Amino acid sequence: MASTTSASTSDLPAPPTIGKGRELGCTEAWVLTETGNGPARRLYAGLGDVEEEEAGVMFSFRLGRGGDVG
Repeated sequence: MASTTSASTSDLPAPPTIGKGRELGCTEAWVLTETGNGPARRLYAGLGDVEEEEAGVMFSFRLGRGGDVG
């Protein structure tokens, strides 16, 4: 039987886009996930992310054929 090891999410490096944002002078980055996506929420929290108290609202615009917008 093969053994497995697990790393704490705090041991994971930040995604490359975060570093690029810092290089460009950005002071904040955000990510959106569903409230029921526990694994993603735990991952982001383990990377040092702070979950916002206020829930956001997402709008989605269909742009292709048969879409609702223009």
